Amino acid sequence: MSTSATITRERLNPLELHQLRWLLGLGLALLGYWALFSIDVGNFFALLLSVLIVSVCLVFPELPGKLPEWCWKLAVPLILTFIILDFINSGADILPPLARMVIVLSLYRCLQYRRRREDLQLALMCLFMTVMSGVLTGSISFAVQIMLFCVAAMALLFVLVLIEPEAGRALSREEWESFRWKRFIGKLWRVMDGRLLSFWALLFTAMVGVSALIFVSIPRFQIDQSFGLPHMKGTTGFSEIVDYNKRSFEQDTSVALRVDVPQGFVFNSTPYWRMVVMDEYRYNTFHVSDGLQPLKFFKVPRYTPDPRLHLADAPRQPGRWRFYLEGNESKFLPIIGPFDTLTLNNPQLFSGNSTMQIFRFQDTPSSVVGYEIEGMDIGDALPASAEEIRYFATKKTPASRGYPGDTLLLPENPEDAAFISQTAAEICGGNTALDMPAFSKLAIAYLHKGHGTADTVTYTSPPRGRDALVAWMKSGSNGWCEYFAGSFVLLARAAGYPARLVAGYKGAIYNDIENYYVVKKSYAHAWAEVYDGNGRWLRLDPTENPADTITGMPTSAELMITAEHGWGARFDSLRMLWYRRVINFDQTDQQEIADKIGFYATDIAKKFREVIIHESEMTATWGEKILNGNGIAVICLIAAVMMLLIRMRSLPERLWMRFGGRGLLAWAGHSQPVRRSAGRWLQRFEPLGSTHASRMLPDMRARWLGIHGQLLALRYGPPDVIGDPVRTFNDAREFLRLARKARV
Repeated sequence: MSTSATITRERLNPLELHQLRWLLGLGLALLGYWALFSIDVGNFFALLLSVLIVSVCLVFPELPGKLPEWCWKLAVPLILTFIILDFINSGADILPPLARMVIVLSLYRCLQYRRRREDLQLALMCLFMTVMSGVLTGSISFAVQIMLFCVAAMALLFVLVLIEPEAGRALSREEWESFRWKRFIGKLWRVMDGRLLSFWALLFTAMVGVSALIFVSIPRFQIDQSFGLPHMKGTTGFSEIVDYNKRSFEQDTSVALRVDVPQGFVFNSTPYWRMVVMDEYRYNTFHVSDGLQPLKFFKVPRYTPDPRLHLADAPRQPGRWRFYLEGNESKFLPIIGPFDTLTLNNPQLFSGNSTMQIFRFQDTPSSVVGYEIEGMDIGDALPASAEEIRYFATKKTPASRGYPGDTLLLPENPEDAAFISQTAAEICGGNTALDMPAFSKLAIAYLHKGHGTADTVTYTSPPRGRDALVAWMKSGSNGWCEYFAGSFVLLARAAGYPARLVAGYKGAIYNDIENYYVVKKSYAHAWAEVYDGNGRWLRLDPTENPADTITGMPTSAELMITAEHGWGARFDSLRMLWYRRVINFDQTDQQEIADKIGFYATDIAKKFREVIIHESEMTATWGEKILNGNGIAVICLIAAVMMLLIRMRSLPERLWMRFGGRGLLAWAGHSQPVRRSAGRWLQRFEPLGSTHASRMLPDMRARWLGIHGQLLALRYGPPDVIGDPVRTFNDAREFLRLARKARV
């Protein structure tokens, strides 16, 4: 026969609670290291080593106890010396040593059998790692990391409360020798209580709700600027240089840019996202000349270019464009063409070159950057500046180096320059009156006749002092966009047409789940811009074969946009929602939410008032109809029936307890309902007497013993003598109510 002990739910003993506390600390450390992986500050190997060590300790928790005592005495001065020297050697860039300091200190705590104070220190360090990575990167993974951290931290604090009397002690090696993961996890599973888990879920939901409310309601400010956190410097995928000494490149299919276009806008041609414009060609490279390098950066949230740089006949798209440039991608901002205003989400060191229509940050951002553009031109032409128009009207060859004369420069070597000029003359066929569009079509056709497109080049390297791009043109080797665009720029210059090289992205993918455009890194492209003699720079794409185009001109007439709606698009749309609702959340969004809340609150209050008035009128009308002789009698009868039902509310329970365990009812229920109910009451009743016996008064203790004995009789007594179970259960319920009131 079962005993009352089998009814009490299984619990973790104090040793198991201490073990669970220590293991939860290791889990928090792994979460913190995961967050730090998103910060590219040169700590990858330190993080990887820390993850491996903590993981081994998590699988084999007895290992830290095998370290000799002298290791712990020597570790503290070594760690302090390492931290001080690391900060001294790092100079002004304090973010890498700060991250390494937290990694080393948290690892030191993970390798110890901690007390409560050390557990709280480890939890704070892990919270710092998680929040720091979230603030500096703005990644969507931060939302997952902080939620997992909250769950683990709540569990750790709950265990610390359970072991309050012994929280100051640390475990020993001997206490881990009998530890087995399979047995430990099995017991954790058995002790899980549905009510406790429900309470945790409710508490976590409330925490998320309050956090969301705080996020929506607090004033917007830049947290890293407010608290002086260091700015991270990333690595760029684009630079001011196109080097023709490289022989191959690798495709990267990750996302570089996401764009929200104005409502109702649809691309009718392939978008070219301009980033870098290079005018000078020297030493086998295209780069931005010194005269166009930005000399000063301004920390401004809003930029307005010269309004005179707009073309009157350029297709102007009204509305707001929102760009989200991924971190570590580029210091240059992808933009299609001239615009009215550019607004950064957060003030940063920023510069703009109105002549080239390029815009950049001082350093490559390490986290996603959001910016908005109003009224952007999306055509194939850009306006020339007044200085460019005057220069090209009077000179056909550069008088000296410097912009805009650099757009007419050929290679330094006379033989290479002669080859370019001779080739351009052959393309013109002696027709000196050939206009720029006609020459462009012939020059691009010439390039495609002798070269194909490929990711690698196989031509023989030229001798020292000779031009690599000219050697490629002579070789007939295949090449990629940079070779076609660079060769075309040189040929156009030789024919007397100012030309420059442009690098950026070409094309986009439309995400029809959240209605935005995605630009991948593999869409990186190079093309040319040629001055047409009429105050315009025309965009030409020499990589496109004129024979394969509809119009015969390799511009953006052919649409290169695909739609994406699979699982990959669904996951990417979650990231876009994160950027829209969290990263790009500002005072405008706050005001929009406040207006919506005010509108809905006013509407609900109005409808509630109308319902109250309507129901009051209905109640008054109904009262007038029934308040007569018959109506009063019906009301009195209903009241009498309700009072009778209240008095007899325990009758069905008494009948069930008396007869439910007999005959067919007993067969259907598999056991007597009295015994089952008594067992459930014992689960609630017994812990009160065993845990708080010393705090009970004598009369309360005697009453508990009496009710406890009656419950035991109902649970294990003879089946023929049931007594009055309903009264016993009511007494138990009343006793528990009084005990809670007395805080027993």
